[in-house]
Amino acid sequence: MSRFTFRPSAVIGGLLAALCPALLTGCPPDEPCVDISLAAIQTEIFTPSCAASACHGGANPSRGLDLDDETFASSVDAAAVEPGWTRVVPGDTENSLLYQVLLDSVGNTRRMPPGFALDGCEVSSVRVWIEEGAQDN
Repeated sequence: MSRFTFRPSAVIGGLLAALCPALLTGCPPDEPCVDISLAAIQTEIFTPSCAASACHGGANPSRGLDLDDETFASSVDAAAVEPGWTRVVPGDTENSLLYQVLLDSVGNTRRMPPGFALDGCEVSSVRVWIEEGAQDN
């Protein structure tokens, strides 16, 4: 007599337990949904989600990060207000604060954008832009 009893509920529960952390963290899919150019990311992600005058746009962008008119100059190889961080390090998402705060809070910098999260494919678009050298294109 076998000691193993097949219980579908245990299998389904195990699968959900394995998948839920990945689903809850919003892990971005591998496929970007925006053309990998700063112009496209600006138009489709930064302008509608980040560049409001009360945030990273207007005359006095939050923390000096202008994601409206001066995105490249304001972010690539620019020191962040968060100590020890650079806003965008070309080719290096792990050390790019702009990318990291799309995933979660870092130090005193909360997850961005506040109040909602970008779609996983939008986060992937920013990730790939940085990985490919964060070009001004």
